[in-house]
Amino acid sequence: NTVARPSSTIRPGTLPTPDAWGNTNYDGTEDNQCLGNTTNGLPWVGSTSTTKRCLGKLPWKTISFDVGPGESHDPLGRVPWLAISSNLVFYDACLLVLNSDVANLPSPGSSTCITPGLPYPQPSTLPQPWLTVFDQDGNVLSNKVAAVLILPGSPISTETRAQSRTATNPGHPVDYLDSVNVPLGCTSGCTLYDNAGLNNQFVMVPSGATYPSNSQDAAKRGQPVPFNDVLVYLTIDEVMYYAEKRVASELAKALKSFITDTTTGYTKYPWLQPLSATFFNEYSLYSQPNTLLGAFPFMVNDSNAMYRTEFSWNLTGATESTYWESTSGTGTTPNPCHQVRTIPSNRWVRNPLITTLNASTAYGGPFATSASIPVTAGTCKWLGGTKVQCEYDAGSTSSSFTSYSSLTRCNSQTSPSAALTLTVSRIISFVHQASDCTPTPAVKTYSSASGSDVHRWSWNCANTAVPDIILVKDTISQTGYSGLPRVAKLNSDGPGQNFALNGMRYHPIMPSWFFHNRWYASAFAAWAPGAANLPATPSPNPCNPETTLKVGGATVNTGAIILAGRYLASQTRPNNTLSSYLDGNNTSAGTTCALTNPEQPLSSTLNDNIFVLP
Repeated sequence: NTVARPSSTIRPGTLPTPDAWGNTNYDGTEDNQCLGNTTNGLPWVGSTSTTKRCLGKLPWKTISFDVGPGESHDPLGRVPWLAISSNLVFYDACLLVLNSDVANLPSPGSSTCITPGLPYPQPSTLPQPWLTVFDQDGNVLSNKVAAVLILPGSPISTETRAQSRTATNPGHPVDYLDSVNVPLGCTSGCTLYDNAGLNNQFVMVPSGATYPSNSQDAAKRGQPVPFNDVLVYLTIDEVMYYAEKRVASELAKALKSFITDTTTGYTKYPWLQPLSATFFNEYSLYSQPNTLLGAFPFMVNDSNAMYRTEFSWNLTGATESTYWESTSGTGTTPNPCHQVRTIPSNRWVRNPLITTLNASTAYGGPFATSASIPVTAGTCKWLGGTKVQCEYDAGSTSSSFTSYSSLTRCNSQTSPSAALTLTVSRIISFVHQASDCTPTPAVKTYSSASGSDVHRWSWNCANTAVPDIILVKDTISQTGYSGLPRVAKLNSDGPGQNFALNGMRYHPIMPSWFFHNRWYASAFAAWAPGAANLPATPSPNPCNPETTLKVGGATVNTGAIILAGRYLASQTRPNNTLSSYLDGNNTSAGTTCALTNPEQPLSSTLNDNIFVLP
């Protein structure tokens, strides 16, 4: 529950923030800040600080963990203490991508925060350190610790301090957590390890430990070590193992929703995305026919996530000239004059090519009312909720612009400009839900698919009353001038107009964290041929004559989701070679229809996490 947070908005691998004394209470709830590296853990520090130390009591109420009866603020120490690496804090703004490959990264020499633009790249360095756990001899047990759980004992006097806590004065970390000098019983050359030290270091001393017989301090030899913390820890590799289970669960849920949606009439799994040179372009994850082993094709409900899709559209009942507008909102007819921003004054330019482009039909032309967009040219993204926006680039054309210094449209010519480049792009916004097309409901049906267009929506909206349900917008811009481009609009906002969309590829929908944390780059699947897309058995069948999938020798009639895990020593990423992600015989499952046993232990040569679909 603490690793696979039960929320579609919290990314897998995020840990609960400890319940600290910074807000003057231990109430069992998760706090929204961590501590600074100062005495007793005060003051708190914010989300982008590089000095965060996340230590406090287990937020047992937040994670629904029953700790039993206890006095106010738990002065007896019945509630465990929790320390987590600040890389894994929910509100943190430093580690922008959290996925399995992060487990390969060591602690940085110095903490730092970066804020690149979307989409975020896979980090090559960590912004903040992992935790380190030592044994009683000062040996490193692990320096890639994600979380430490400590059950304190009753208050004691350690080698460095006396602990005190009451219901009215419950104390700080130093009043619960212990410290010890190493080597045990030393008098010189000592190293202090302090579980309350706020330095991301923790120490384990076995219960009932005594000072060794050769202690430098002879008086301590054979005496009990004053230390009663009981400590367990979780490494980042272990966290990612369970995070991958959460990702697989979300993928399975999205698949189930996809094949049970009655508006599509679709009961088969989508074809998968084979690896290619453009695989790591997040726009490129669209399924391709007869692909039984590959990356998981997805759409994500996030305005920053885009995907490529093939779609056709048609708008009837609209007159092009009626809906032509310039950026300033003036102009109602196509005009070869184009307003641009220049210095020192605004200028109008005459572009004779506009009239030619107006009649063009390539990809629908810039002002056409219908078009069929191939998958290599169309890019769509969610706008939030059920709104989707698709666009494509109609290409660039070199054209001779003529510039004017006067604001009078196309008058007072001064001198012609050099040949410039005209760029035309088309943006189509539409609503992907029947109830949004009123008063006449939209009709969404699944169309028969060909081998090259294996799943798609057909969508019609006869718009009789509601304005701007559909907006088809052309943006014209040119090099050599700064400022706003001219915009041509075709709006379906009058009676008798109809907008039809078909041929749009539709994929399972994933939460936004799937995109932002680049899980799409390590999420794979393998289908049994009979469970994949139309037709029921691929033609030709890559696994001929098999129609089922073997997973660890067992017959599976559905499929399996594969999380590739962190890259191994023999693998480099990004890469368009399947062996850089999947391990062993799993790389050939697309032709053998066989995967390894999902129950076998993960190792340094095989760490694919396989989940069989029901």
